[in-house]
Amino acid sequence: MENPIALSIKFMYICIFYMLTLPAVNVSDYSDLPEHYVINVNSLHIQVNHGLLYKLYGSNVSSQEKCSTVHSTRVPLFLHLGSILLLACGDVHPCPGPNYKYPCGVCHKPVKVYQKGILCDTCVLWYHTKCINMTNAEYFRLADNVDEPWECPDCQFPYRFTDSFFNISGDESFANVSVNSTESESVQDKDIFSEFYELKRKYSRKFIVCHININSLQFKHGELSILLRNKVVDCLFVSETKLNDSHLDSQFKVDGYTLYRNDNQKDSGGGLLCFIRSDIPSYCLKPPCGLMEALQINCVFNKQRWSLLCAYKKPSVSQSAISEDLDKVIDQSLNICDKYIVLGDLNCDMLKLNNNAVSRLCQDYNLTNIIKDPTCFKGDPPSLIDVMLVSDCKTCKTGVVIPCSLSDFHHFITGVLDIDLPRTKTRKILYRSYKKL
Repeated sequence: MENPIALSIKFMYICIFYMLTLPAVNVSDYSDLPEHYVINVNSLHIQVNHGLLYKLYGSNVSSQEKCSTVHSTRVPLFLHLGSILLLACGDVHPCPGPNYKYPCGVCHKPVKVYQKGILCDTCVLWYHTKCINMTNAEYFRLADNVDEPWECPDCQFPYRFTDSFFNISGDESFANVSVNSTESESVQDKDIFSEFYELKRKYSRKFIVCHININSLQFKHGELSILLRNKVVDCLFVSETKLNDSHLDSQFKVDGYTLYRNDNQKDSGGGLLCFIRSDIPSYCLKPPCGLMEALQINCVFNKQRWSLLCAYKKPSVSQSAISEDLDKVIDQSLNICDKYIVLGDLNCDMLKLNNNAVSRLCQDYNLTNIIKDPTCFKGDPPSLIDVMLVSDCKTCKTGVVIPCSLSDFHHFITGVLDIDLPRTKTRKILYRSYKKL
């Protein structure tokens, strides 16, 4: 293919030659002009309406000449030559503006050498510290720890919400409504997942897995998907989904995540579901269990094979089912995976019974429960029946219980694993530079 610059120069010479050799025409009306002319340069084909050009560029003719019956004029092709060249070169912004080398991602002004700026590791954009409200202490701390990754607010939480929709200050119907202090605090803090955001901000590059017994997912998926859309959680297990074949996968899919399900086909209760990031290689297994329900996700992190096993035991099922069913699944996982995690609602209180089925399971397979606080608040006192058992406690940063109002009695159990997440692929943005023109 011919060089675009040489093609443009050739096209310009052809237009100038056509302009100089075009004879003058006598016109008394625009309709007397030739209807159109065609210019061909290699594979470039441009058809220009001659009369339209006269209407556009013939306005410089004096009013006396316009009133005359017959006058001679030549269509000023040099005036629209630049327009044709712009059409031929493709996408051209009408006002490209300055092209800074390091523009700020917020104010779009240049981040200069003598200014305090920081580079985002994900979007590779510079930011003024004052534009992102970063304190000097945080800035100097990151400057001392160069290897510590940092993400801008848009990369941490790409979906942001404003409270402008809920602004009712101008509505007279709410003028006499009184709100006490506790209610005003809850209105200001509308985000029910604030503790998740703090955890993600602290461990932005680590793998976060969590579980919740939601007791019917059908009408709670909208609120739960906020965690996924904001990329706060990397893997989310949900038990007691109470879904069946009438619920399609398309109803619960979230962009950027792979969905796995294991519905309870015997009755209306139970059911397990998993969301895991789509950029993490994974596949699903549905191990056959007698009285329990299980969903196994095998994935690869840094050339290590991991098995994430979510299990659910109904309260009516005896504790012997834990050792009978989970022993088989764990034995199979040991053959194909390097490390594994067992999590879920096992309905076995770890705060009361020391010699229970879960404790014996931990002793047999050298597992450690990283959840220490109560997770179910159905009775008084609360119980710890949602567990997260890890085969290697050194790979776990922390395990916390996060309160949530989505479930009736259960809270989130969350674990942070010392696994580096895959970096998001950088987008290549193509643009035209006018510096060398």
